[in-house]
Amino acid sequence: FITTICEDNDNNIWVGTWRNGLFKYCIKNNYYESYTCADFVNNLKLNTNAINYLFYDELGNKLYIGTWGGGLQLYNLNDLNVKKFVKDNDNPTSLSDNRIKYIYKDSKNIIWLGTHDGLNAYDEKNDNFYKYFYSIENPNSISGNTITSICEDNDNFLWIGTDKNGLNIYDPNNYNFT
Repeated sequence: FITTICEDNDNNIWVGTWRNGLFKYCIKNNYYESYTCADFVNNLKLNTNAINYLFYDELGNKLYIGTWGGGLQLYNLNDLNVKKFVKDNDNPTSLSDNRIKYIYKDSKNIIWLGTHDGLNAYDEKNDNFYKYFYSIENPNSISGNTITSICEDNDNFLWIGTDKNGLNIYDPNNYNFT
């Protein structure tokens, strides 16, 4: 069951699956590698075999691997180092949820993660996350916590889709959602 596909700068095709991990197909040399929980290939061992979303960042030559239940894994394709991010209830700057549904990079090079429980902005410099949640007390909060899609318009507003509570527009100038 293929869940996500992306291509890197070397024309490798990365394929995420629901239960069988991650695959890399090298078009140049016509071979593939597989990455799973049980394997350890090029410093990458997955937290789970359920890959939900892949995002390739050309600027840093990094593959963001959003899993379902295993958090986020950031695979640096230059040095083959891996950073793993998971929800930690004792750390307020950790991921809000380990179920990653969507990954997007905006024009300011901020990586946004839509999770099953909250919107996250990744601060790469400090390796932490800013989290946004629905709050009944705050009419300017996001309308729902399960984020399904993210994109940016020409005015640098983020458009954020939720699973049950509609569409949101995030204004980065005043940190409000409409």
